[in-house]
Amino acid sequence: MFEKSLTDLIQGLRANRRSEARYVASCIDECRQELSSTDLDLKTQAVLKISYLQMLGYSMDWASFHILEVMSQPRLRAKRLGYLAASLSFTRDTSVLMLATNLLQKDISSNDPVNVSVALNTLADIATPDLARDLSPHMQPLLSHPDIRLRKRASITMYKCCLQHPELLDPFFPLLCQNLEDTDQGVVGVVVNVVCELAKKYPSLCLPLAPPLFRLLVTSSNNWMLIKIVKLFGALVEREPRLVKKLASPLRQLLETTPALSLMHECVQTILAAERDRRELAEICVEKLRLLLENEDPNLKYVAMLTMAQMLQRYPRLVSMHHDIIVSCLDDPDLSIRTRALDLLLAMVRCVSLK
Repeated sequence: MFEKSLTDLIQGLRANRRSEARYVASCIDECRQELSSTDLDLKTQAVLKISYLQMLGYSMDWASFHILEVMSQPRLRAKRLGYLAASLSFTRDTSVLMLATNLLQKDISSNDPVNVSVALNTLADIATPDLARDLSPHMQPLLSHPDIRLRKRASITMYKCCLQHPELLDPFFPLLCQNLEDTDQGVVGVVVNVVCELAKKYPSLCLPLAPPLFRLLVTSSNNWMLIKIVKLFGALVEREPRLVKKLASPLRQLLETTPALSLMHECVQTILAAERDRRELAEICVEKLRLLLENEDPNLKYVAMLTMAQMLQRYPRLVSMHHDIIVSCLDDPDLSIRTRALDLLLAMVRCVSLK
């Protein structure tokens, strides 16, 4: 009844700022004793406290077996705290990691969505090649689970497992692609995000998804999803230049109508990624960048200046037509903007002279 709670520990840390190391050492000793107890509540409380200390930089590697014990408890509060501690402290070098395989398999296959969610969340953090290989067959059915939350979590966790064990991509990717047609936009958003990340390492693998992604591009009104799709097409046009012709119309419409500056920025980056010049799109891009340079927000000005420098390499004549607004940035109170403006003007002189 006299054991410290997490609140007591935090208050003690604040009261012992000059002797924190000594105080923490005494707290860890108390936690060691509590973890050796047979009282589940006491063990759970100890795991919670050492998890907090782990976040402050004090190692809890010594408690990995006790964490596994708490993870295996049927009570949800204990299980959640055990999984939280595992996600904070387990690494591929953790000695008891292989002992967690059966526990994770049991919870992932559970009929309780909460247990499944907790296990998936932790696996995404602690996945190793062996865990990914052994547990992936139990996660694949979750990609078509009736529960929306589990479909989303399973997609992300399978992606993390594929990073650890790339051989899983062959069976996983077709199942993932099916969820691009999901009725829930949250699931579709997660899948788009996963595909966007995969395209960075495996662009050729994602090329067959161009048709469904294009349908989403022209039908979705979700700016976050559109940003991801445009960014994804930016990676794909480097492998398939012919996509630019197909993308020209929706990119032009987005540039002309979207109020979202982040989406506009991704459209410009995708146009720049294309090997073939698209002057009609470039003209719109430069006009939009001019509007950003006229904005009072220094962050927007700086980003626009960087993008103008990129445009200059491909379209020097177009950029030079807006030299007046760039010259005006030399009087900006922000030193970084003045420096970028000067660099851009010097590069402009060189490019136009060479042309």
